[in-house]
Amino acid sequence: MNSDIRKRRAQRERKEAFSSAVFRLIVLILLPVYAVMMARVLIKNNTQTVEETQEVTVTPVPAEEETEPVVLPHTLVTAADLSLTEENIFSFLQGPKAWNAKTEWSGSWCEQVLAGQRFSVFGCGHCCMANIYSTLTPYFCSPVDMFDLAREVTDYAPNANYGAIAWDYMKQSLEYTGIVSSLMTKDATYEEFQQKMANGISAIVNVNSANDSTYWKDVTGHYINIWLYNSADDTVFLADSGNPEHNRQRIPLKYVYDAMKTADSYQYMLVTGYYPDGNNWQKNGIAVDWTSPW
Repeated sequence: MNSDIRKRRAQRERKEAFSSAVFRLIVLILLPVYAVMMARVLIKNNTQTVEETQEVTVTPVPAEEETEPVVLPHTLVTAADLSLTEENIFSFLQGPKAWNAKTEWSGSWCEQVLAGQRFSVFGCGHCCMANIYSTLTPYFCSPVDMFDLAREVTDYAPNANYGAIAWDYMKQSLEYTGIVSSLMTKDATYEEFQQKMANGISAIVNVNSANDSTYWKDVTGHYINIWLYNSADDTVFLADSGNPEHNRQRIPLKYVYDAMKTADSYQYMLVTGYYPDGNNWQKNGIAVDWTSPW
């Protein structure tokens, strides 16, 4: 009996010893595999951590983009940049007598009826603006072209009772073409006015024979255009649309100063520059009949 018990105990111990050996063997086999797997997990985790960190901290190289064109500042043309002579200054006429005689600088606009009035009655301001635009820019236009521009870009609204263009509308119209000007009241002294004419390019002046009739007679209000002040003899080159005998003559600047219409809101508009790249109009050519001086 005891012998059987000892045999069974011995068999159980051998089985336990075998199982323990097998277990140790399995552990020895699996341990390197487990170590390799853990190493891969650690490497993967570290890689992800590095990648996630890179996404946050590393700035990618920007792709090439189309750049905006560089906007250069406007280049202002002033009196010092110009070499004007009497021959290249425009001086349009407005009256039908000039057109009937086919006088140079007159055109069919002299007989046109616009907004219920004859152009010859109110067109002096438009002639002055057309002179300035056509002289200072590479383009040229007729006085009626300037009339159309003023109606398009300002609140100028002529009618059968009143057609003369106001100072503000003249300034705004010329501004649209890149021309720089300032609205001025009569200077307190003649010397101040001389200095402005010496530094400026041109001026539109409202003259009135009630203020002084030395040169203009029977004129209640008339826009004239003056150029090329000469300090040596104190004269200017006159573009007078209302009188062919006055047109394109040199006259004393003092005549202009004395005859300024002081009852008006302004007495003159001083032109001081031109922005070639600020010309939004670029109107070029005269489509109606006119007597060209060339």
